[in-house]
Amino acid sequence: MQLAEDGRLVVPLRILGLTRTVVFERAGAVLRSRSVVEDGFMPMRALGAVREQNIRVGAGPDLTIRLDDDRPVDASALRGALDHPVAACWTGVAVPWGWTEHLDFWLATLEGFCRLLVSRAAVDDGRLMAPKGPWGSMGIVEGGTLAYLTTRPSPTGDAKMPSYEIGACGYGPRGGELASRLAERVRDWDRDGGQGVRLWIEAYPADAVPPEMPGVLLAVDKRDSRVLVRVAEQVPAAV
Repeated sequence: MQLAEDGRLVVPLRILGLTRTVVFERAGAVLRSRSVVEDGFMPMRALGAVREQNIRVGAGPDLTIRLDDDRPVDASALRGALDHPVAACWTGVAVPWGWTEHLDFWLATLEGFCRLLVSRAAVDDGRLMAPKGPWGSMGIVEGGTLAYLTTRPSPTGDAKMPSYEIGACGYGPRGGELASRLAERVRDWDRDGGQGVRLWIEAYPADAVPPEMPGVLLAVDKRDSRVLVRVAEQVPAAV
């Protein structure tokens, strides 16, 4: 490692399709985050590029599953998923503006985690429920069923600070089951601190064995390192 002991390294880090700008400080052979900020950036090209899968659901462009790895997805099994009635599951978790700091890392612990791109046309004409974000949402896929996050206005907000309840919608023969899984993980995030949660991200050499520690959400092997994402602490809510 060429970073000085008192140096800092600013990295655009991508983990399972989730992007963060991380300021690392060196602690021996380990890099530990000083700050973790949600951000987006252009994916790396050529050497070090992440292979991205884009799998269409059905014949049209309404819904696309995006993965950062080589997990197999049965596109033929998903062909009829959108023909099933939508199954919605609401969490009771409402947040200002619908902003859910670092929730995506909680969702990334679920089997079948993916990103789902949803077309505006399919939302406008009522064929699909609106995703949580303008581009789509985080979700999960399993066999011929998929689910993703959605929102609805919450009465706890007002005109100056609108609030939105987080929910999940599922399509396919087990749409209700997958929507319930997503919803429960949202509640886990809320119980763990919700908007007050902070994360630590640590990068270990690829051949190192990280020590046992509490609060680990994810352990992801990258080409030259093993990256841990863990809960740092809960920040008290402002009064």
